[in-house]
Amino acid sequence: MPSERYTTGLAMLKQVDGKGGQAVVDSLQDIAPDFARYLIEFPFGDIYARPGLDLKSREIAVVAALTALGNAAPQLKVHLAAALHVGCTREEIIEVIMQMAVYAGFPAALNGLFAAKEVFASAEEAAPAKKPVEIVKAYFKAFGEGDVDTMLEYLADEVVWHVDGSTAVPTIGLRRGKRYVREWLENFPHGFTPQKFQVDKLLADGEDVVAFGYFRHLTHMADDTRQEQTQGRFIDGHFTLRFVVRNEKIVRYQIYEDSLALARAFDPQDALREHEVLINGTRYAYSDTESSASSGDRPVIVFAHGLFVDKTIFAEQTQNLSATHRCISLDMPGHGKSGYSAEGWSLDTMADDLALFIEELRLGPVVFVGQSQGGMVGMRLAAQHPNLIHKLVLTGTSARAEYPERLATWHDLRAVLLTGTDAERDHAFAAVQQRINDAQWLREHPAQAEQERTIMMGHDRTGITLALNAAVLQRGDITGLLPGITAQTLVICGEEDMATPMELSVEMAQAIPQAKLVCIPHAGHHLPLESPILFTEALLHFINQ
Repeated sequence: MPSERYTTGLAMLKQVDGKGGQAVVDSLQDIAPDFARYLIEFPFGDIYARPGLDLKSREIAVVAALTALGNAAPQLKVHLAAALHVGCTREEIIEVIMQMAVYAGFPAALNGLFAAKEVFASAEEAAPAKKPVEIVKAYFKAFGEGDVDTMLEYLADEVVWHVDGSTAVPTIGLRRGKRYVREWLENFPHGFTPQKFQVDKLLADGEDVVAFGYFRHLTHMADDTRQEQTQGRFIDGHFTLRFVVRNEKIVRYQIYEDSLALARAFDPQDALREHEVLINGTRYAYSDTESSASSGDRPVIVFAHGLFVDKTIFAEQTQNLSATHRCISLDMPGHGKSGYSAEGWSLDTMADDLALFIEELRLGPVVFVGQSQGGMVGMRLAAQHPNLIHKLVLTGTSARAEYPERLATWHDLRAVLLTGTDAERDHAFAAVQQRINDAQWLREHPAQAEQERTIMMGHDRTGITLALNAAVLQRGDITGLLPGITAQTLVICGEEDMATPMELSVEMAQAIPQAKLVCIPHAGHHLPLESPILFTEALLHFINQ
């Protein structure tokens, strides 16, 4: 059985000399096998394996010594090849040999230069120079494997490492040289645990290589009170990486990513639950429960609310489902903390906005839960972007245009919401509640009803009237789209829902292939709020099927 010295030496020999060193050892096996063993155990198992010098420094010393000897040309050629193998540049090797002219004489230096010329020529014939994009691919492979030593082999000695952003993020800063980059690479796992690191495309132009991709990491923050790293939050986003590669070595690394999101992830005062995104000119506010979950690859549920309320209508559902699912609750345009387009919008444009949101955040395919106008958007989304929706839940919604006999009432309400006094608006919203909520729920939950009305009153006057235009006055009939919906669908209706009567839910359940219908008694239009337990149970049962 080989000794530990032999095993260590053999591994070191392969690391330093590659095939060249192994060829020397093999050539001794039939004449002096013991000497072959000594050659592995002492130089490589004992000396090369010592700390204190890196392999590049050791090979520079060996090349200098063999050049100075003047009578070891075969060995010098082996170690010239080894020097190239461990990262010495041709320029560095030439300088070392020329330096020997001062101390070993011009003949020794000349012989060394001729040996180097022969080795360089052989290297070019044996292995043509790798293209910059191949070097970058090899670096990414080593990065994915967490192999710091191999990553460093692809870097130039004076590599520049450029990462902009808040200094609260441990990877931020400017670095030059392998020593500092090694620290960066070794410390990376202390700040991040990659869940996904995907390079989508590489573009090369001369010595420049640009990588486009997506990452999802679990961050770790330093706990100063406990002197240790604590699990932080999930952070994801797109990145662009620029590499500059010269002489088969990376000389520059610069990354462009969402530095604000990274800074938030490392801010202990930021719960990282509330977010905003600008989509086609409209600001969407949303809550995301994924920030501190135990797993970074959970099913995603997107919640979209109805007219006059906001994302908090799903508070009970997100609280109960966030342990097993990533729950994203949106404020729809004109509602809550979201903005709106002064020119107005439609249910179709909202569907397009949310399709872009799901695509660009790489959330899909998702479970989409839509209440009232949210359901109207959900049906359009499922019909027009089927690849983004895994399951569809519709509650208190309709595939038809508003009943013509109701339009005059809606126009009167619109006028009050836009120009009425606060008292008039509050009275109007109270009348809306009487029409859409279950009467028994209103009597038994006055505090919740008042809170719901406070939310209604808090919306921007212009924004909420434009939202009314889109969800009610300008709403078109999309019953023709229903048979084309391929996502598994659950329709949940309240038996006391006067805003979208039960027959509308029955119609949708019958038209959408293999859709299921659940009716909840003693509940009106706002099922997630009025009957949270039964609604959540039906939702969870459907999702887990």
